[in-house]
Amino acid sequence: MTAGLSAPIWMIVAAGAAIALAVSVFAHLGVGKIGTETALRLTARLAFLLFWPSYVGGALVTLIGWLCWIGSAPSVKTFAIFGMAVLWTYLLALFSIKRLGQVVGSMGWWILRNIGMNYIAFAFALDFLPPLHNATARQLAAYLPFAVLAVLGPAARIVAALKPVGQGSSGR
Repeated sequence: MTAGLSAPIWMIVAAGAAIALAVSVFAHLGVGKIGTETALRLTARLAFLLFWPSYVGGALVTLIGWLCWIGSAPSVKTFAIFGMAVLWTYLLALFSIKRLGQVVGSMGWWILRNIGMNYIAFAFALDFLPPLHNATARQLAAYLPFAVLAVLGPAARIVAALKPVGQGSSGR
């Protein structure tokens, strides 16, 4: 078990996630044929996502473990942070499918997209920013352009969000 969580807790969390997903679908689409079919499809996909890591765990150690041949394996924290970023990437790709996007609606998609995109940007920033404090010139050349982009990206999004609605560029 990871992080000291017991199997019953994992099972409760998984069941709670499936129930919440089904309830959300029923609330949005109703309990008729379309809502029930959609809820079944989405909870089946959730179950697959929960099953998949245990299915490929050993294979991933074999395939990805070689990445650690030059030193010790990255911490669980590193895998958790970047694993969550990968999960957000897949969620965004999944809900960009028109029919699934319609399930969450335009506001739900906006929220999902903003949380996901900002988390992914955060994960990249964690990777690019820390090496700069004691970096050699070579390390600075390798990391600085990406660190600048990691800072400019959120700054540009914040400035754009603060700009009054309807105030576009002048076209020049």
